[in-house]
Formats: sequence, structure tokens, C-alpha cells
Amino acid sequence: MAFDSRAYVHEADKAALNALKAIPGFQQLVKGFMKIFSERQYRIVNLSSNIRISEKQFPKYYEMLPPICEKLGIDVPDLYLCLNDNPNAYTAGDENPFIVMTSGLINKMPEELLPTVLAHECGHIACHHQLYSTMGRIVLSGASTAASTFLPMGGLLTVPMQVAFYYWMRCSEFSADRAAVLCDGTADKMSTACMYFAGYDSRFPVEPNKEEFMKQAQEYREIVKNNGWDKTLEFMYMANASHPLTAVRALECEEWAKTELCRGLLEGRVIVRKKGEAANEENRSGKRSNGADLKTAEEAQAEVFREMSRNASATVTDVADTAPAADETNSMSSVKEEKPAEVSGAASAVTETQSVAAGSETPVNTVKPEARKDTIPWYKDTKLTAKNAEIAKETQKICREGAYQYIGKPLKLPEHDFSAGELFAPEDGAYFIQKGIAEYQKEMSCKIEVTNEDSYQAAHRYSNPFVMNFANAVHPGGGFLIGAPAQEESLCRNSTLYMSLTSRTASPMYRFNKFKPLASDYMLLSPEVCVFRDAHGNLLEEPYMVSVLTTPAPNRKKEAANVAAEAIDETMKRRIKIMLHIAMKKGYKNLILGAWGCGAFGHDPAVVSEYFRSILIDEGYQECFKNICFAVYGPEDSANYTVFRDAFSRV
Repeated sequence: MAFDSRAYVHEADKAALNALKAIPGFQQLVKGFMKIFSERQYRIVNLSSNIRISEKQFPKYYEMLPPICEKLGIDVPDLYLCLNDNPNAYTAGDENPFIVMTSGLINKMPEELLPTVLAHECGHIACHHQLYSTMGRIVLSGASTAASTFLPMGGLLTVPMQVAFYYWMRCSEFSADRAAVLCDGTADKMSTACMYFAGYDSRFPVEPNKEEFMKQAQEYREIVKNNGWDKTLEFMYMANASHPLTAVRALECEEWAKTELCRGLLEGRVIVRKKGEAANEENRSGKRSNGADLKTAEEAQAEVFREMSRNASATVTDVADTAPAADETNSMSSVKEEKPAEVSGAASAVTETQSVAAGSETPVNTVKPEARKDTIPWYKDTKLTAKNAEIAKETQKICREGAYQYIGKPLKLPEHDFSAGELFAPEDGAYFIQKGIAEYQKEMSCKIEVTNEDSYQAAHRYSNPFVMNFANAVHPGGGFLIGAPAQEESLCRNSTLYMSLTSRTASPMYRFNKFKPLASDYMLLSPEVCVFRDAHGNLLEEPYMVSVLTTPAPNRKKEAANVAAEAIDETMKRRIKIMLHIAMKKGYKNLILGAWGCGAFGHDPAVVSEYFRSILIDEGYQECFKNICFAVYGPEDSANYTVFRDAFSRV
């Protein structure tokens, strides 16, 4: 079990970051920084100039990290030692953060306080500070020179932005300090460490008096609390400081350790995130320990989406990667067509299937099973959002417990690691495309079909199916938690997929995508996804397994609105090829695709269907598969379905 950073992040940290993001030009500054920022440069410097601490190199320092990382729910970062007499440590990076501590820290800090310092740095990682703090160190340190000459976005670094950036950096230290307090179980070590950073040295012949240190911090507070001139002097003194005053930090730690929230976390009365899932944050009496401030991970994300949906400029459609429009949503019916509806308690969706054998001009195998008449189609249900939100809650409960009740009979989910995932980086995709498809085994024929059904229903007809997830680029599951009815949300509602999307394996993809107008070529393969609901949210008598590949399309209506059409076209075609290469590399022969990006993301289905048709048919990718199904669920006359059907009837 790990502490969830959302339970302990400092209020000033959140407020300062929001204020920073609101300053005109900040997002452009971030995008400019991401164009020149390279973790590879950091790695080269560390490997060439510093000492990497490991199990075989200064192991006693390395062994301090794993217990801390376990408590904070993060992967163990690389740890380096650099030659510097100043006692210090810092965290940098983005996708693969690392920690550097100086020789001065080891020489001047008692060994028993080093884990506290490392816990503070790991707290930055757990709170996702490292990218902005790295950016701050690089950009702000050269505000007058490098930022204006070397960095392309130097002109965006206004004085208000510099002040706001420094202020956030100072506030972020308070959150990391809280993480250290939680790891230690007490504020004593962190406040003592602050005394060392303030000037105390272990070589002094006297012991430090922490109580006196706290008194001076209290005195400082009183001086600046009500005096306008003193506040002005404080601002002038701190304006370009990246860290808060050490005495104030120590006092903040002592006060935080006495709060009900901190005690609840330490005593286990507030249950936070377990590995691979989020648990209810309730105390032993079943009540919240600190009112509305304590929320599960699901509740916290749902609240964000609800707030966005209340804003006139951000509807439910805005927060989902694909529109809840009828022409794109996949709502996961999973009942085999030959199975009676009453056996699974599910309705079989109206399905029209058009199969096209590769190289054939004659469509075959048209099927129209009868729909259950007492079920309102998903695209006409006005209460769909509320209904889906309730289903999402129950789905989360089933995933945590690994079981559910089917008509009074307990059913257990299969014994699999549903949080499992394999992340493919953009450079992996570039390598796959460069190698081509010559090395892969060719099939005698490939059947391509376009069906009016949802992705999981289509997948259930095949052995070892590979399902494409039309992903939200920055929010795992899109609007899943608030009931959005689009394809990714439906995949999450009816299966264990959300566990993989919210795993630590997946997190680098979402962090990286935040600063890219076209998102990125990162893709997540979730090989063990258990489907246990049908398209209408009914539980299945027989759950089954699929594999899901998560990849976002560029959002033409939002982030990619001002990107050249040629760049978007190239991105779409490249990602389709990368997805197909991942399927080939992993040995999948049966693919479930669809009208990717043709809803809220604003792509023309005629153009997207041509992307798929040209790559699969003209470039020969279809030769590596046995079955390719474009499952396009919605009204039979929807543009997405009819356009895809017509595109592949011409094959």
C-alpha cells in the first residue's frame, strides 16, 4: 500500500501551479521547452561525470531508496553522487526521473537523516514535480542570457512568469517535505534536516536545539504577518528563491505532522492507493477522516471531470477523447450471437456485418440478429451519463474485489494481473516502421469486415483478439468515471482495462502527451484485460479475455486545431502502422479496429478509412493477419459506419 500524493500535496502547491498555468504565454513556454529538453543529455552527463549508486556501488545508500519508493508508490529512480561541497540533493527528468546528491550532503549530514532527504526528493517524483522543476532550473537560471539567446522561447519568459515560477517551486517543496514526514512517520528528522540546510554542521561540538529553531520560525511569522512593509521586504528577498526559508519549512513539517489527515494516513485510518488500484479512503468507523479533502483516486479524477463539464467551455464531450456522438461510440456488447440473450442477462445489439475477403469484390456474411425490444439503444438513452457513471463505480468495485454476483451466483474474475501493460516509446515505433513487414509470417488470406457492433462484441468472435482503444491522450479512460459514452469509456466500463491505464507503467505516456499538440506515438499494450459486461452494462455469466492497444488520435478540435493538415495526416498514418507492427511483433492475428478519431476529435471518416485502406491493402499490411474487423457501433445510417463499409466494399 502506498501513500497517494493527492492526499498530501500542499494547498499552496496546487494554488501556485494553477496560477502559473493561467499566466498568458506559459503553455507556449512549456511547449518550447519540450522541443529542446532531452533526458538523454542528463543521462550522458550523469554517466560520464557522476557516480551511479547501486547495489554494487555504495549499496548502503542505494538500499535506502526501495522502502521509500514502496511507501510513495513510485519506481526506484536512478541515484547519482556528484562532487560538490554544498550539502544538497535534487530531482530532475520527466519520464525517467533521477536523483542526484552531493558529496557535501554525505559529509555534513548525519547518515540517519539521508533517507529523509531521499524521501523528500522521491516526494517530488510522487507529486509529478520533476518536469516543471527541471524546466524552472534550466530556464530561470538563464533568464537574462540563455533564455533570451539560446532557448527559442526566451522571449516568453516575462517578469510575472518568473515570479510565479519561483513561487511555485518554493511551494512544491512543502509537498515534498510532507512526503518525507509520512515516510519517517514523524516530523523530527525533516525539521532537523532543515537545521543542517540552515547552517548547522555535524562537526560542531554542540547539539542543535530544535525547539529554539521552531521559536525563531514562529517569531518570523509574527513579524511579517500583519506588517505591509515587512511583507514587501520578504517578497523582495524571496522573489528569485527556488526554496522556501528553512525555518518556515521546519515549522510547516511540525504542523503538518499534527493534522488529522497526516495522522490518518500514518495510522492506516485513511486507506490510500494500493499497488495497481485505488482503495476507498475511509477510516475504521467508515467516515471520512478529513471531510471532502480525502477522496479516492477515482473520486478525485471524477471531480475534475465534473468541474470541467460544469464550465460552459468544457462539456462532457470535451473531456473524452472520442465523442459520445452516435457515430463513434463503442459500448461493448460481448454476448456470442449463438447464445440466447437470457443466459447472460444481456441484449445482443443490432448487428450488420459485411465481410470482405482480401482481394475479393463480393461482400459476404451479412447478419442481422434481432435486438431485444425492451432495451433502449444507447444512443437514444437520455439518462445514459448517470447510468454509465453508476456502472463505472460498480466496475471499479469489481476490479478491486476480483469478483461479482451473477443472478445470485458468485463469479470470480480469472487469476491475471489486470494492471499489466507494456509501454512502447515513440522510438520503438520508428524502429518498427524502418524494419518493415518482410520478417513477419504471411497468411494465405485475410478477411476484412466492417460491422455495426461494439469492439468487445466483435472481439468475442475471435481467438486471442487485439482491440484498438481510441484513447484520451492525457486522462486515462477519458470520461469513464463520469459516464461519458464514447469508445474508450465503454471499454473501461465493461472490463478491467482501467487498471492497466492507471498503472505506473502507463503514467509516462500521459505525462509526456500533456505538452504535445498531436499527443505522441507512445502506445500501451494491455495483454490481460477481462471483459465482464455487455454493451448495456449487464454482467456476463462467462467473462473472457482480450488484449487492448491504447493510442490517441490528434484532437483536431482542440490541441491540434492549429496544426497543419499534412502533419496530422502523417501522424495518423504513422500511428496506424506502429499499432499494426506491435500486433505483428506480439503475434496477434485477429484485429478489432474502428473509426478512430472520427467523433469529438473531428477527423473525417472518409479520410481515416482511406488511411486504413491504403496501409492495409496498398502497402500489404493485411497479409500479416487472418481477420481484421472494423467495429463501428451506432445507428445503421451513421456516417462513420456507412463510410467505412463503403470504403472496404471496394477492396
